[in-house]
Amino acid sequence: MNATQFSSTRFQIGEKIRGESILKMTSNTAPIGVNDTVTLGANTGKVRKIVSSNNTPWIKVDMKGTIADGSTITFANGSGSFTGVLNTSVVNTATGFVQYYSAGRNSIVANGSSGTFSSNTTADDGFYRGQVTNASAQVYGLKDYKYDTLKPIISYIKYNQSDVVWTANVTSNTYVISQAQDSVEAFIDNEFITGEKIIASRTNEVNNTSSKKTLRITGSLTSSTSRLSPVVDIGRSRSTIVTHNIINNVNTKEIINQGLANSRYISKKIVLADGQEAEDIKVILTAYKPSGAEVDIYCRIQNAEDPDDFSDKHYTKLTQITSANTISSRVNTFDYREFEYGFPSANASNLGAFKNSGNNDVVRYHNGDGAAFDTFKHFSIKIVLRSSVGSHVVPRVRDLRAIALQV
Repeated sequence: MNATQFSSTRFQIGEKIRGESILKMTSNTAPIGVNDTVTLGANTGKVRKIVSSNNTPWIKVDMKGTIADGSTITFANGSGSFTGVLNTSVVNTATGFVQYYSAGRNSIVANGSSGTFSSNTTADDGFYRGQVTNASAQVYGLKDYKYDTLKPIISYIKYNQSDVVWTANVTSNTYVISQAQDSVEAFIDNEFITGEKIIASRTNEVNNTSSKKTLRITGSLTSSTSRLSPVVDIGRSRSTIVTHNIINNVNTKEIINQGLANSRYISKKIVLADGQEAEDIKVILTAYKPSGAEVDIYCRIQNAEDPDDFSDKHYTKLTQITSANTISSRVNTFDYREFEYGFPSANASNLGAFKNSGNNDVVRYHNGDGAAFDTFKHFSIKIVLRSSVGSHVVPRVRDLRAIALQV
């Protein structure tokens, strides 16, 4: 769960958490307000929402412990304390046990979840409270784990004349669980090139898949002899590594240091030897680039006489010289191809570099003061990875070669 408004008290790993309950109050000696502290013996919490306001108000509270109908509850605020009698309670069934939480990352993971947590619809909804520490927080989102690669970590023994075949029922990011089983290998990165997959939160499983599990791995054990059987150690087979590719299809502002692409690589600054100033560049990649994926190459250059700071120079997007029809296979993710890039014939920005046709195509750029410079002594390369399909179809770069040329 994504959470916020963590209390100063820290949750305890393994403690039970419970969502808000709705209470109908009677015989109140003062009006009840949001953020009033509620107390019944050792049970404490806060009023989070006034559901209906009248002589017998319905209120929403997050509470440590349970409250019996007919109990007298103490309320407290800045003006003092007062009491009310609980007529009816509707206990929230949202429960779980804290496996991990981080106030800094606004995140909490609950084991054994009932699957009935809800995210806040207003600033007064979605609270839950620890039943040991009395810590509290507010849910603002229910998190699904997205993935494109699945690696089952399964401890098993496969003897001679026996076999184990592993399959998986996976779920799309629209909560459709596959009926057909995908073949997978243990301890191997199994890639799903047909679409992004998810392991849904328990609440989203309850809400979207009729409580069915969104990832199920099945092992089929066979043997050709009655004297031997494969063995699976269930106690050591509770781990699966999933990998989600962080990528988008944006290269806006990549001519400067911080663009909007999610995936990029920037090389260190390269300084050419004295007297070896370059007039052009050739960049060669060995890359996996299937249809729908793209690799953009940028180059930042600086002449030795340019007084500007190197980090302020613009990157120039290079032109792909290799045919645009050169693409990799989506099925064979090891289908790496070679791609070549070079400077464009015209500058795409005022501070970009280009081949100057008036000077034998020697590269030229202008600095911030408008001065023109031919040749360069310093350069660096930026690689931007994009996908127009989704995180399941991504480019990969195996190596990079940049050759500074004198034409």
